[in-house]
This record gives sequence, C-alpha cells and structure tokens, in this order.
Amino acid sequence: FILICGCTQQTTEDEAESIIDNSGYTISTLSDGNLSLKWRVNNNSQLDASLIGDPGGKGWIAIGFGKSIMADAKIIVAQNGSDGTSISTAMGYNFGLNNSSVNLTNTNVVLNSTQITASFNVLLSDLNITLNSPTNIIWAYRTVDQGILSNLSNIGKHSSRGSTSIIF
Repeated sequence: FILICGCTQQTTEDEAESIIDNSGYTISTLSDGNLSLKWRVNNNSQLDASLIGDPGGKGWIAIGFGKSIMADAKIIVAQNGSDGTSISTAMGYNFGLNNSSVNLTNTNVVLNSTQITASFNVLLSDLNITLNSPTNIIWAYRTVDQGILSNLSNIGKHSSRGSTSIIF
C-alpha cells in the first residue's frame, strides 16, 4: 500500500511588507520575488493597482480580497496564455472560481519576458475594503501553458499560494 500526497507551497504572513515608491504608489510584497501589488487609493473610494508577478513561464497570477481563504474572496486573475493575455474577476468558492460582479476599469496587461503586470482600477466597495483597516488578502500563481479563452474554472490548481493582509 503506497499513499502519494501532493500539496502546494503555502506562505502566510501577518501583514504584507510595503514600501512607498517615488510616484506615491505603495508596493506590497505578497510573495518574495514572485508577486506584489502596486497600489494607491484615489478619492477615498477607488483602488488604482497593478498586480505584478512572474509565474516562471506562461501561466497566471491572482489576488483575492476580503478573505484569508478562497471561499467568498473577490479575486482578480491575470493570465499569460498561449493565445494572448487577459485580466478577469471571479468569486472564490471552496476549490474553484465562479463568475463575479466586480467591475474593473482601465485594465491593461503588459508582459516582460514571463513577468505579468496587470493594471486595473476598482471601487474599494466592490472589494469590501475599509480604509485604514486591515484587509485580508490571498494570492496565488501557476505556470501552465493554456489558452486564455478557457473558462476561469479550468485554470488549474495553483503552484504557490498564501495569505496576508494590507492596510489600504
């Protein structure tokens, strides 16, 4: 009798390490060297952000707001697929993603080799962010060569994931 068990690396931190750059954006490190969120709040109501990460090849990066687990988190996924790039929103459930009503504006995805920079604007209220209070964050990424036109529920299990919090 042989039991084979596999899991992905999980990293948990109390609060993301953050610095403010010369342009006034805060850069919060989610996963050392692999994933960060560059952000600022405008008019106490809108998050202007870029999710920056390197899945190590074709793949996806994601961030979820409002929960320290996937269930009910409001998730933003950026993909570098075999047929192009995309940025999408989803609502997490136990082990997958459902469609989401989160409305992103000014979306853009830029590739630099295998690094993905996904920029977006979103209302704080759409992500259940309360100013000056810790917001639970989950993050994940995966290297996988697939088309972006695949349903989000088929993007596959993350190769790395974690949770933290950010004070916006």
